Amino acid sequence: MGAVKNAMQRDEQDPTIMDLDPEKSLESQRPPKKSDDDDGPPLNKDPKYAKYFKMLKMVRLSCVEISIYVCQ
Repeated sequence: MGAVKNAMQRDEQDPTIMDLDPEKSLESQRPPKKSDDDDGPPLNKDPKYAKYFKMLKMVRLSCVEISIYVCQ
């Protein structure tokens, strides 16, 4: 996950986004919520963050393929 967070920092994005649930929108996971509506897309489908979650998925798949169990 370190490589993905480094890529986010390089692109001037907030790397803590990768610690959130990719199936929920950013607005629903950031306090304080202004309303109960969750109109945003899930993070893994949000155009701003989708490439980082895809990168994370590829890193995890690579770790499995080469039998590295230290990847989380």
